[in-house]
Amino acid sequence: MKDNQYEYHGVQFIGKLSSEIYRRGYIYFTKRLLPFGINYIQLLCLISLYIKDNQSQEQITDDLSIDKSSVHRAIRSLIEKEYVVRVRDEHDKRAYRVSLTKKARAIQSQIEEMTKERENLLSEGIDPKEKEIAFKVLNQMIQKANQIYEKEKRKNDEKNKKAVVLGGGGHFGIAWELGYLRGLEEGGLPIREADIFVGTSAGSQASVIVTSDKDWDLIWKEQIEKEIDEITPISDEKMGELFKTFENIAQTAHSAEEWITAEAEISKQTKAFITNQERLDMLKERYGSGQASWNNKLRIVATSIEDINRKVFDETSNVDIYTALQASAALQGVWPSVEINGKHFFDGGSFSMENPDLVNDADKMIVFSTGLPVAVPYKLDELLTQLEEKGTQTTLVLPSEKVMNILKAFHYNTVEAKMRPTVAEAAREQGRADAPFIKKNW
Repeated sequence: MKDNQYEYHGVQFIGKLSSEIYRRGYIYFTKRLLPFGINYIQLLCLISLYIKDNQSQEQITDDLSIDKSSVHRAIRSLIEKEYVVRVRDEHDKRAYRVSLTKKARAIQSQIEEMTKERENLLSEGIDPKEKEIAFKVLNQMIQKANQIYEKEKRKNDEKNKKAVVLGGGGHFGIAWELGYLRGLEEGGLPIREADIFVGTSAGSQASVIVTSDKDWDLIWKEQIEKEIDEITPISDEKMGELFKTFENIAQTAHSAEEWITAEAEISKQTKAFITNQERLDMLKERYGSGQASWNNKLRIVATSIEDINRKVFDETSNVDIYTALQASAALQGVWPSVEINGKHFFDGGSFSMENPDLVNDADKMIVFSTGLPVAVPYKLDELLTQLEEKGTQTTLVLPSEKVMNILKAFHYNTVEAKMRPTVAEAAREQGRADAPFIKKNW
């Protein structure tokens, strides 16, 4: 071996040395791992969990200093092979944890013996003092490498996009989301600076408001303190019957398409109790002072009757923003469908109450779900898992027990406007309390 093979123009490339050790290790372990059906990256994930079980995927990624997409693929494969399980954190439903199974524990001694043998072979014939010095120097270099990495990461983070996904839920959803968002800001998180806001049904109205240039005091005055003089479109009893109808569809439909087709039929049969213009005027009144307008952050989701598919409206869609809001919130059985460019649209929360999977250009995402017992074809947990596997860091926010008790007092009628003030204040309190955790993950 030439002494200068790791030197070029007077520069010694230590990284090439460590890279060769890594590559040789990869070759060494590949054949030995065949009986277990795992590869080298999966081995490293298992070792990390043997050292400390029940970690988040982000913790494993940080521990191994491997790119998160490689770790996501490795964990997914280990789940399929039943070496690990991935479940929600018992103490924090917004986070996931990865834990070892009995199958993984059964091979632990073999894995540990294999890695110990490799380390002994590497250090064979090396003086213990030299080994100690080597470890000390390498640790110093790792610290330097981490400093460089963090510096570059900060640069990249400036380019990464962050999304806020606001789900449906009537007046209840609007009040909870606005209250919580204000609480976050009061807790030190400037959430309105996010790059993307995706609104579904009631969430679309909240999205338009928080992406406007109105300050929180004005928003609070117009959206929370102001008495909303609207006729409740459906009674508590009728709302309960409608939810039962949705549940029956969920139990009998054999596919998502069949499911939404049945709900589209309900939308077609929904009669208007006010004119289309009166409904638009109602939405304009809800927005408050000024004129709502599109911006490059805003995306609004509705469901197409003709296509049985979701449609995302944004500033490039050439659609009036109030019409888009009307379509997104046209809950089947409550409000009639809305015609846009020859097609008819109804509530955007038909496939999913939140639609986080429609965001494919964000690295981090906060998803607001009212957690209402409304059956939909696309389960939120599954959508969030898919996003996590693709490398999107997600945080799920649900109403607190205090907030839900207020809804209970209003007989779970989410379209009852009178609940807005009490829901918003409780949500504001929840947002302030959650701000440190959300900020840490944001």
